[in-house]
Amino acid sequence: MANKTEVPPPEPPELEPEKVRQLIEYADKMTAFMEAEMELIHELGRASRRPI
Repeated sequence: MANKTEVPPPEPPELEPEKVRQLIEYADKMTAFMEAEMELIHELGRASRRPI
């Protein structure tokens, strides 16, 4: 049973197909960048725990 106070999510704005493609491309590139950053942080953290 749905709660009567539930509000539906907002509708996305109307965008031209080219703009949507650009945003998806940007999101893909940002995801790859952030994954590489996290891997670097992981490797640096691992290196800092190695005995000297």
